[in-house]
Amino acid sequence: MTDAAQPENPDVDATNAAPPRHPLDNPLRRFIEANRAPLGTFAVLVVMMAVFIAANPHVFLEWNIYRSVLTTLPVALFLVVPLVFVVTAGEIDLSFPATMGFSAWMFALVVQAGFNPYIGLAAAMATGALLGFFVGALVVYFRLSSLIATLGMNFMLRGVIQIATEGKSIALVSLSQSSAKSIFSGVVFGVPTQMFWALAFIVFSSLLFNRNQFGAHVKIVGDNSDSAQQMGIDVNWVRVKAFIFVGLGAALAGFFSTMINFTWWPTSGDGYLLPALASVFVGGTPTWGGVGTVTGGAIGALIALAIMGAPFGFMAFLGIASLIGVIVSHVIVLFDFIEEMHEKGEPLERALPDAGIQRIRPVMITVGATILALFPLALEGGPLWQPLCYAQIGGLAVATFITLLLVPVFYSIFVFDLKWIKWEVAEKEREEVAAVH
Repeated sequence: MTDAAQPENPDVDATNAAPPRHPLDNPLRRFIEANRAPLGTFAVLVVMMAVFIAANPHVFLEWNIYRSVLTTLPVALFLVVPLVFVVTAGEIDLSFPATMGFSAWMFALVVQAGFNPYIGLAAAMATGALLGFFVGALVVYFRLSSLIATLGMNFMLRGVIQIATEGKSIALVSLSQSSAKSIFSGVVFGVPTQMFWALAFIVFSSLLFNRNQFGAHVKIVGDNSDSAQQMGIDVNWVRVKAFIFVGLGAALAGFFSTMINFTWWPTSGDGYLLPALASVFVGGTPTWGGVGTVTGGAIGALIALAIMGAPFGFMAFLGIASLIGVIVSHVIVLFDFIEEMHEKGEPLERALPDAGIQRIRPVMITVGATILALFPLALEGGPLWQPLCYAQIGGLAVATFITLLLVPVFYSIFVFDLKWIKWEVAEKEREEVAAVH
């Protein structure tokens, strides 16, 4: 027997070698890929807060300002999170501000009559669920446009409140002595307890959306309702349940808004329509098209404030915050349009300019109309509204133009330099591109 060493076989070594790992096998990379939109928005928030702190550290390093935000922020969270469900299902609900006010009114009436606050909370939740079911039934079973039906319901409920109460508020002084105060509007380690309830609601809704059958059905119905029906899903009932969930969230928002200062106001919920919808789009839930850039919007807003001599205060900050929602949603939808061209086999050199050309006309119309509508309020709104209007006018004007340059450039960097996006085209298209060059 010969003990000579066996010759190396490169083919065998290549065959036995471990296959290369896919980039998405990395858990961190997979998490970033699945949450690109919210992580991008969070990064923008961090950068903007750093700028604000550097510009005015005495204001933005004071804990009291953040405690005030954490007191009122849960109200918006109870409204925004359920809206993700109804928008994902392919509908829209504009009645939630009035549902919030109406449900809080029921809570106030029960407490005013001398009943336990927890019974009032149950009454508010039941009212919100019933209103959500009624709105959903109008849209789904009577085949009405969700935009028109919910907007009409918003005005109708608001009118009922104003007529019945004659515009008078309801003071609930007894709440300050009840156990509900410490449970729902107390302070734990310097943090308002409302924030803990809101975080619990977010966790529950996230599990419902990502780990529950209802969330899966919502996504399928929103993606293709015909296919969902063929799969045996009750499409109509899924959509109605999404509206009911919005009603429940609005009821909770109304309850917590009343618990802030133990007073119910007839205008409760009025100011949350646009901020809540903008927050949904910021989170990456796409609805309609457009373009924009966060950086350009922030720069344009700051430039407009400087030119007009308006102070950079809370209202200007609010204008920039609401501007982010519009801009980020525009960028997301533009990226989706490019990805759609990718799936069709278009070469990158053709998809990028096509995306800009396809979106330029509707963007110019919507941005132009928005800017023109803001000018009267900016000129006659006084020192309260002028900073907000100037921030939005400048941000929209600048962001609209530089996006057409920045979005294609960044997308090209993601494809060619960072290799974060793999762009593959059909062989025929590749040959055509090569022939052109």
